[in-house]
Amino acid sequence: MDATVAVAVTLLVYLVLVAQVGSGASAAVQAMPHLVHTGGVWAYSLSQAAGFAALVWAWLTTLLGLAIASRLCPRRVRAAVERIHRSTSLTVIALTLVHALALLWDRMGDTPLTVLVPGAQSYTPGRLPQSLGIIALYLAVIIGPSYYLRDRMGIRAWRLIHRFLVPAVYVLSVWHTLMYGSDVKIGNPLFLTLWAMQIPVVGAFLARLLTPARPGERLTHHFHPVRRRTARRPKPASHEGEEAPPP
Repeated sequence: MDATVAVAVTLLVYLVLVAQVGSGASAAVQAMPHLVHTGGVWAYSLSQAAGFAALVWAWLTTLLGLAIASRLCPRRVRAAVERIHRSTSLTVIALTLVHALALLWDRMGDTPLTVLVPGAQSYTPGRLPQSLGIIALYLAVIIGPSYYLRDRMGIRAWRLIHRFLVPAVYVLSVWHTLMYGSDVKIGNPLFLTLWAMQIPVVGAFLARLLTPARPGERLTHHFHPVRRRTARRPKPASHEGEEAPPP
């Protein structure tokens, strides 16, 4: 179900971007006018649309995961939320692959090497942001299907990977967008919206640290370990008129 919605969102964004190209309002074409002459507009616009949908779905997946790992998610709906979370994580991978591979047809000299290998980008200003996106893609491909291998990996190892790598994937994705997004410029509505979207993520992350679903994972638990209580030896009963011996 969520994959169908993701395809619809991608198509809608794609049509908006193509319309902007026709009206001359496209930020991508303004920065790279040769896209129109080489016929690479459709591929670049498809990459943009899939990337936009991938970022939104990554945001949703991250929020759902943090809610599941904290007390924000009630127990009665936890199983349903987990199913949605698994589905959206796979959708993110599919959208990110379309986002990357569509660039092979944008007529700007991209090759499988530059699209899939970090640091292989010949355009120097884009080397770092594109590398961040490629690393995020590979991490997502590793983490997403790992749920179905958790028994072989071990539940503890699987949880550890999710706890640290999932936030890393999301941070890399946002960083990639802020640095490389054609339509995300400092001060414009998309830029401000992207930053505003991080407010609930930060709130859910704090809830994950302070009120986790498993009490043993609480952040304060690591700073205030529980002390062991030592049982006191009972005092021997004293006979009437006699003092009990000192303990």
